Amino acid sequence: MKKALFIYFMLLGVTLLSCKKDNHTKTNPTGKFYPVSFSLSGFTSTIDPINQNSKIKVNTVDPSASTVVKLIYKLFDSNNSVKKTLIINKGAPNFGTITDSLAAGTYTAAFVGLTDTIPADFGDTGLIFNYRTYAYFPETFYSNVHFTVGNTPVQQNSVLKRLNSEVQVIIKDAIPSGVSRINITIIGAYQACTYLDGKSTGSNTGGESSTPITNANVGTTNFPLSPVTRLFNNTSTVNILIDAISPNGTDVAFKTINNVTLQPNVRTILTGNVFSNDGSTGGFAVTFDPNYSGNLSQSF
Repeated sequence: MKKALFIYFMLLGVTLLSCKKDNHTKTNPTGKFYPVSFSLSGFTSTIDPINQNSKIKVNTVDPSASTVVKLIYKLFDSNNSVKKTLIINKGAPNFGTITDSLAAGTYTAAFVGLTDTIPADFGDTGLIFNYRTYAYFPETFYSNVHFTVGNTPVQQNSVLKRLNSEVQVIIKDAIPSGVSRINITIIGAYQACTYLDGKSTGSNTGGESSTPITNANVGTTNFPLSPVTRLFNNTSTVNILIDAISPNGTDVAFKTINNVTLQPNVRTILTGNVFSNDGSTGGFAVTFDPNYSGNLSQSF
């Protein structure tokens, strides 16, 4: 299931209210401007059939519109140069409605929806949305629309989609005694995306989770570890490290799964043995659960 924010584009001629506005350029040879409005209506839900087989399955889950507290609007001209930036806070009058006045021409409008306020280390170079020193990528939604302003009304719909991914590991074989916790580390996630196309960029970061193991868990099979959340990488693969740790801090078992693909709004589920060898060449089985908005499963 894919839940998303719908943005409607129409020529309304309403004045922009309560936004932070940055006009990068106001050049207009003809001197004529046309009113443009982008209206955010809220979350709607669509269900897409997903093909399933023994190797792949997908599930999906999105938050409600109420979790989006800040919208960023970037306008690019036909040369992909930034023309203006708007940052709109929830609670402002007419939150979700962006109005503008544009000269005739071809543009790209990019939208970012945040589920938290912009952090102190947020960076905006004009082309890149960057969380900088964060060791993760907070819940972030994105969409872009290409449109032309002219003498006829313009009305388009766009869907604001989650960029984040999740990873979960399910251990098939029995957990032995002498394990105090099992860690998952993701290598190769990102902290930044490009406004123009929503692609991951910048410095590599990662993500991790740690699951405590109690005496009650010893001997358990098909044991789900805590998922790694707030991941972002839609341009390359990541490596996943699984490390079972003893009470004195030494390794009981260690496994690496290389070249795993993350999908936006999808939880990737890796299932396989950590403490024994099942003889499979690929190691872990991968499935996708689009119930994060999705789960992707893979064996290991």
